[in-house]
Amino acid sequence: MKSSFSSILIIVVALWGCRQGVEEPRRQIAVKMEASLKSESLDKWYPQSLDTLYGGFLSSFTYDFKPTGEQEKMIVTQARHT
Repeated sequence: MKSSFSSILIIVVALWGCRQGVEEPRRQIAVKMEASLKSESLDKWYPQSLDTLYGGFLSSFTYDFKPTGEQEKMIVTQARHT
């Protein structure tokens, strides 16, 4: 989870920089990164992470986004999702 957060933070910083008037090639890369983040991470993670049975969010998944193991709910994990 820590490495994915770091990756998202890097992407957000890159996108912010590109929206501040940086040259066109960086803007094109940022647009592709944003589309990738949305389609390959956010669109998969949040529908899958919702715990429709007990409420809150699931936090343990396999590499292909299938829930696995015990789903312990910790306030920090739940707050980060929110």
